[in-house]
Amino acid sequence: MATKLTTAEVMRLIPYTQQEIADMIGVNQGLISQYVTGRHCSARIAYALAKLAGISPEEVLEAGQARQAERRARAQARLAKLGIDLTMPPAEEATDPQAAK
Repeated sequence: MATKLTTAEVMRLIPYTQQEIADMIGVNQGLISQYVTGRHCSARIAYALAKLAGISPEEVLEAGQARQAERRARAQARLAKLGIDLTMPPAEEATDPQAAK
């Protein structure tokens, strides 16, 4: 099983400046800066960063998916503490007003 790396960890493996990376993959440097601080990136960007770092793109993508699930669970736990339940109730059967007559 591949080691799961955060986007920030992958960025540290790349021996180029943020501006050079941005130029190579066709994005602005500000976006690269966000990846350095751990922002999740798209599959296209993850693939490009992984190639520049010399690692498997799956290592980046799997880590991003795991982090998203963890954030979602933390958010749901915070909402539950506030008594807020965002789960959808089961759909009730629609009644036909004509059938009731």
